[in-house]
Amino acid sequence: MKHILLFLVLTLPCFNNLSSQNSICQPYLFKDVEPQFLRNSNGNLFFTLSGTDAGLWRSDGTLQGTVKINTAPPPGFIEFFNVAFDGFTYFTTLSPVQLWKTDGTDAGTTMVKEIPNANQIRQLTAASNQLFFLVEGSNYINKLWKTDGTTNGTELVLDIDPTNSSEMDPIRMCALNNDVFFNAGTQTNGVEIWKSDGTAAGTQIVKEIGPGFQFGTSHLVNSFMGELNGKVYFYGGLTNSG
Repeated sequence: MKHILLFLVLTLPCFNNLSSQNSICQPYLFKDVEPQFLRNSNGNLFFTLSGTDAGLWRSDGTLQGTVKINTAPPPGFIEFFNVAFDGFTYFTTLSPVQLWKTDGTDAGTTMVKEIPNANQIRQLTAASNQLFFLVEGSNYINKLWKTDGTTNGTELVLDIDPTNSSEMDPIRMCALNNDVFFNAGTQTNGVEIWKSDGTAAGTQIVKEIGPGFQFGTSHLVNSFMGELNGKVYFYGGLTNSG
């Protein structure tokens, strides 16, 4: 078994006290487990275990606070943990594709919504008042969705390219205040930088960098974007449309 979980948890306070001459920072084994999908969120460390202790677990760094969440799906169905939003940690499952949330308790762990005819949920991105994500359909094309944490509030925002071109579907998201920015394209405009406030009317091109069907930004997987000091930075300029 790999001694991972509590080595990570219990050495963190030591790093905060390195300036103290009286503190002794010595990592030690707290619980012999082999965790997967480690995620620090909302003050807890979430992870899955296999074997006799199989399931979703959370830890606050204490023995008493390291517990199994019995209402969660089996670990083999959990794809990954991704983001904290509105006091919950959201995660996804495969077979079936579902969006879940947890506050670290049995009662606070629930399925938000099952997405039919989907391969997976990708790129959960938290804005101020809602959570955006991409749903990869059975045709391997991403569509932009949102959730407010409720079943009825989890829905498709806008089908930007109904032709389902693999070069046009939304990719790479970055939140700024209540909006999410991403790369996407249409058969008229090519791939450009878009933003959405979670409504169809509020989902639009920010700027058409490449006039007409010229790509003003890249649809490549490694074309990242990020936020700094209230601005979103991304790769732009005329790119090949082939």
